[in-house]
Amino acid sequence: MNKGAFLKEKLQNMCVWVTNEIGKENLPIDIAFTSSIAQPVLVTALALEFQSHGTKVTHRDWQGLVQVMTDAGYVEMVAIIQAVRSKPDMHDKFWRYLELFRDITNSNSGAVKHAERSSVDE
Repeated sequence: MNKGAFLKEKLQNMCVWVTNEIGKENLPIDIAFTSSIAQPVLVTALALEFQSHGTKVTHRDWQGLVQVMTDAGYVEMVAIIQAVRSKPDMHDKFWRYLELFRDITNSNSGAVKHAERSSVDE
């Protein structure tokens, strides 16, 4: 599996999880649908934003990450961040997803095989 396809699969998993936890009616957009139609290259570009601003992910900087995503035009991700931020029980898993996105963009292709065994989706 290439990185783009892997990242898309994980983004879809995250969006379904967020939708199930928050409720589709409580989100401004249908993030599960949006993630399902996103092209892998666009998901990779999103992951590269997390990699470029890795300290915001490492330090779990909600406000800084919202600003980065807003500036980059990722309105869907801003909606996700704001929804998850209001639910403390979702924080740890959410940040693990972002760490995965950040780290996969820094890895060689062999890391995708290792990451496929990741527990982030559990």
